[in-house]
Amino acid sequence: MDQECPQCGYGTTNKSRNDLARMTIQDEITAVQDRVRVLDSEITRLNEERARLLRRCNELQSPVKKYLPPEVLSSIFQFACSLDELTKLYTNVDSLIQSWPRGTDPSNWETNGPYFPVVLGSVCSFWRQVVRSTPQAWTTIALEVRHRTAVSHAHLLRLYLSASLTLPCSVEVDCRREQLLKGREPPSTRNDRLEEALLPIRNVLLDPENMLKITKLRLIAPPYKWCSLIPASYPRLQSLSLAHWPSQARGQSTSLELDLRDSRCLTHCYLTGIINITLPWSQITDLALASLPIATSLDILFQCKNLQSCRIRHPDPISPAPQPVHHQRGLVTLTNLSFLEWAPSILTQSTSLLFGCLNLPALHSLQWDGPLAAPEDPQSWILALQFFARLPTTMTSIHITGESLGGVNSKDLLNALPQLETLMIDGLKLVSAVVSMIAALGLDNPSQAGQPLLPVLRTLDLKDCSGGPPSRFEKLRACLIKMLCDRYLRSDLGLCVKINLQLGWLDDEVDDLLELVRNGYEFELWESGKRVEWIRPTKTD
Repeated sequence: MDQECPQCGYGTTNKSRNDLARMTIQDEITAVQDRVRVLDSEITRLNEERARLLRRCNELQSPVKKYLPPEVLSSIFQFACSLDELTKLYTNVDSLIQSWPRGTDPSNWETNGPYFPVVLGSVCSFWRQVVRSTPQAWTTIALEVRHRTAVSHAHLLRLYLSASLTLPCSVEVDCRREQLLKGREPPSTRNDRLEEALLPIRNVLLDPENMLKITKLRLIAPPYKWCSLIPASYPRLQSLSLAHWPSQARGQSTSLELDLRDSRCLTHCYLTGIINITLPWSQITDLALASLPIATSLDILFQCKNLQSCRIRHPDPISPAPQPVHHQRGLVTLTNLSFLEWAPSILTQSTSLLFGCLNLPALHSLQWDGPLAAPEDPQSWILALQFFARLPTTMTSIHITGESLGGVNSKDLLNALPQLETLMIDGLKLVSAVVSMIAALGLDNPSQAGQPLLPVLRTLDLKDCSGGPPSRFEKLRACLIKMLCDRYLRSDLGLCVKINLQLGWLDDEVDDLLELVRNGYEFELWESGKRVEWIRPTKTD
């Protein structure tokens, strides 16, 4: 018989134990394992029962569960989840690239809580049931994707598109941070690596079932090849925002084109840094372009005959257009265009082309951020004046910059626009420039008959003026009082004056303004975003 060690219990020889003893031990091991499985199953059951009881206890204690029916809570969730917040963010297309870091971007959803429906669903099981049964809460998602989060973001994107059921969805995919991390690599290598890293996201976006749901798509600095793979694949796509860094676009082959001619529902298009573009020209009603060759920008503008709103910012005056410009001369009429923003960085012959050939019979609002004319070229100023004089009487609002007024006669410009009701001027850095503009709206000689400039003006808004101590504004205050008195003598229309300065009114100046109020002239004065409260119409018996 084998002897056993008194300390460890193992045999003292290398001979095998009795087979019967080994079988007995094996049976005991099996019995213990069966018992462990039974206990594990019981523990799992008890944990589930405890979780159920805890949920039930929370539901009984929850005032939301007690007082709010699911229909009311669902309505609250819909208000909280910003159903289509992407729409208002599409307009500043150039800010998609320039606004960095993400925390300074007005489209930063993280300040209000990312993926809010997911957060709501984590409160309790009742909220989770309600939010999952509210497809309206899942119709908008903005993802800031990274290489290490591509898979989890792909699952999250799929969750949103699934939970939205058949409702149209808005999707933003922001790749800026990943592009910056790989910024030292050659453009082709960087885009290939990025495309491989973001393959899970692309697979979700190109899923046939998901493509039927997406009606608004916003891609910020995506892999460049996406522009030829994704946009034309969406049969219900109504709004596309596609932003590349200009250097990113120039580093790619121009054989990669954005061809959207078969996008039958597309009406809103916002593009940055894309060069070769083909659109369903007659469908586009809202267009925003940034950092494209200036000739390409004008070519697109001239071909979109049914535009209602157009923004062209920072057109590139250096890069050549890869496509021929379809319209070089003759008058182009855009019968439906009501809003136009033009923001050239420098004055070029293309601006003169815009002045000379564009007819806008329905224009309501114009925003001009850039030079109007070259001081050394009188002909450019003549073309600009002819353009403004040709604008229709419906054009009642203009927003221009101090740079636009540099080197030009502002009185001549205002004389060409007598129909203006709102005049907004941005960036008058010198106090003397502010004084000159306000003086132009008064009368040179109040004793003579005649109307002041802009006789139907209702709002004068001077933004981004140079600040300083109130002592600097003595002449400005006097000029403002004179302008208000002149307009009171010639016009019954009230005037709202907004200026981003604290003017520091003196007592005698306050008396002059209050005298206008007592005489019945209705005007408002706003300083640094706040209304001057002591200017109020007096009540008469």
